[in-house]
Amino acid sequence: AGQSAATLDPEIATTTGGTLTNSGTVVSTGASVLTGAAITNNASDLIKVTSGELQINGGSVANSGTLEAVGGTLDLESVIVTNSATGLVQVDSGATLDLEIATVTGRDLA
Repeated sequence: AGQSAATLDPEIATTTGGTLTNSGTVVSTGASVLTGAAITNNASDLIKVTSGELQINGGSVANSGTLEAVGGTLDLESVIVTNSATGLVQVDSGATLDLEIATVTGRDLA
């Protein structure tokens, strides 16, 4: 069976460990924490913060899509984000990218 794109909206959530593979859109609108997770953001897909804070602490992010802070804060702590040729970390006007012992490789930040 095929999988279609969907939206996940964690308003106030904490997830520890495991795997998150995004083939759609993840929208964070509250205080959400992903700790020690192996995250894959596929090409043309989006993980975005529209308000509040999304903290990614530990684990890893393989990014071929877009990690975007539209509003609020994208907080990357003790994590390595590996952008492919299509991967992008983008911070819009009025939003915040908080890097704490974080490494972003591959493409530039926008």
